[in-house]
Amino acid sequence: MADHVWQNVIRAILFACEERSAWVEAARLAIGLFDLMQHRGAWHEWGNVLANLANALVDEPRLRGRILIQRGQCLLMAAQYQDALSVLEQAEKLVLQVGDAELIIRSRTTLSEAHRFLRQYTAAERIGMLVLENLGTMPESAEKTLIHVAVLSTLGQVCEWQGRLAEAEEYLRGALARVDARK
Repeated sequence: MADHVWQNVIRAILFACEERSAWVEAARLAIGLFDLMQHRGAWHEWGNVLANLANALVDEPRLRGRILIQRGQCLLMAAQYQDALSVLEQAEKLVLQVGDAELIIRSRTTLSEAHRFLRQYTAAERIGMLVLENLGTMPESAEKTLIHVAVLSTLGQVCEWQGRLAEAEEYLRGALARVDARK
């Protein structure tokens, strides 16, 4: 997507944040564009867009939770780990209230990663293990595989940092096996 088109998309979403009837569609568009944003490396810019959407979606808890998870991911990629942790804890609380199993798994996967970045290894491992325990509730899909690989990688890195090298190797080999199985 050309830079001028990208800027127009951002302006359109921000404009939609000011019009209540457009909030839900703007949020869905933003969720759909997340991979493109990652490709562009537009963490800061997109994080601000998602913050505006999250503030607008107070009456849409499920959608707001999804937006907060993506905002937390943006903050992680922008190396704003403490801010990411705060947003992701808010997202987890919201999606637990909603009771959406897939969103709970998504939020906890990223929350575990935030704790790892902050070197809070006990919390990272505890939350990562919750993800592994609940992955069976998700239907088989490429998304489930990505989540599985992400959490195994996080757990492997946590174990490595703690000097538990055999466990680290086991988790990381498990992540690689899932990647290889998708090829």
